[in-house]
Amino acid sequence: MNNLLHWRLMLAVAELGTLSRAAEQCGITQSGASQAIAQMEAGLGVPLFVREVRTMTLTAVGQQVLEKARRMLAEWQDIRLLAQQAAGIQPAQLLLASFPSVYSEKLQHFVRHFRHQYPAIEVVNLTGTDVEARQWLEQGQVDLAVLMNAPVTAPGLLLGADQWVAVLASQHPLANRSSQLPLSLAELAAMPFIVATGGCDLHSEALFQALGQPLQQVVMRVQEWPTAYALLRQNRGVSVAPASTLPADQSGLRVFPLATACQRTFVLQCSPRSSQTIATQRFLDSLQAWLSNGV
Repeated sequence: MNNLLHWRLMLAVAELGTLSRAAEQCGITQSGASQAIAQMEAGLGVPLFVREVRTMTLTAVGQQVLEKARRMLAEWQDIRLLAQQAAGIQPAQLLLASFPSVYSEKLQHFVRHFRHQYPAIEVVNLTGTDVEARQWLEQGQVDLAVLMNAPVTAPGLLLGADQWVAVLASQHPLANRSSQLPLSLAELAAMPFIVATGGCDLHSEALFQALGQPLQQVVMRVQEWPTAYALLRQNRGVSVAPASTLPADQSGLRVFPLATACQRTFVLQCSPRSSQTIATQRFLDSLQAWLSNGV
C-alpha cells in the first residue's frame, strides 16, 4: 500500500509539524508530500493528521500508527545493516567537509538518502570555509571535501556550476534598463558596494580583485546572503552574487548578467587515503546515480 518514503514522510511531518518542512527534509515537493499523506489516509481508512492553517498534528489513531511505523523503520534499518554486513560492507564513518550553502543546496537530501541506503556507513558533515575544506582534504583530516573551482579528477564528481550575477535595488538608477543588458565589472566596481561572503573566501570582492577591477567603495561586508539582500533592497549599494543564492522572492531587486561571464564550480574530491575504501566508493557511486537522475 505504501512505500518506505511514505512512512518516513509521516514521521517527518509528526516531528516537524509542517508539511513543507517535512517535504524538504524528505527531498520531495510539497504537492507530492500532500498526495502521499492523502494516499496513506485513504489506504488506512482513517485520518492520520489534523490539518490547521500552518501546522499538522497527529490524530489519536495517527499517534498509534506513528509508534508502530517507528518500530517498522527501525527493524528495516536493522535488516539492511545485516544484509550489508553479510555483503562485506562493514560499519564505517565518512568525514565530509563542505561550506554551509553548498551542503544545504547540493548534498543534504542526498546524504539523508544515502543513510537510508547504507545504514552501516555514517556520514558526518563538517562545515567550514572553502579554504578550510581544501586544507582538511590535503592534510588527510577528512575523507571527502567540496572544493570550489577545482579540476575534476577521478574519482571526484562535479556537483554543479553557478553563474555570478549583478544585483541592485529596483529604485537604483540602473534598474530601468533591460534585464537582458549586462553590466560591466568596471561600472559596478566604481559604485557603493555590498560584499557578502556566504562563508567562502572566493566572494565578490576577491572575484573583482582577481579580474583586475578592485572595488572602490565597499560600504559593508556581511556573511549571510539574506542580510545582503535586505541591504540591497534598501538601496545601500550594489552587489554581485552567485545565482543560486538569489531569494525566491525578488521583489525590490533587479538582477542583471555580467558583461564578463563568471561562474564558480563545485567539485567533490576524496583524499588518497579514503579513495579505495568500500564506504567512499559506495558514496561516490550512489551520488553519481543521484546526480544522473537529476534529483
